[in-house]
Amino acid sequence: LSGQATALRIWALLGLRDWPLLAAIAQHASEALAASARTSLTSGHMSMLPVPVEELSRAVYAYAKLGAPELVPKQQRPAVCDFLLRAMKALNTDEAIEALGEKG
Repeated sequence: LSGQATALRIWALLGLRDWPLLAAIAQHASEALAASARTSLTSGHMSMLPVPVEELSRAVYAYAKLGAPELVPKQQRPAVCDFLLRAMKALNTDEAIEALGEKG
């Protein structure tokens, strides 16, 4: 997911809105976040994210900069919204907030 977050940032800078591709990336990221959440629940370890919180935060920003969720076509909106929801939940933890605060 880390490499995908980098690609998202570049696309956001360039304003590239290939929503079918962006939705596929979002779906992949959502699946990774869901698997991470299941692992966290079963292992008892919190904050087992598939990417560093900074990368997750940047991915959310990139989607927002590209106009998500308002500009996402209806066909791709569920995947993008699911990712945004999962990412925001993952970032809304004490550990994530603390880690983001350390990075500035």
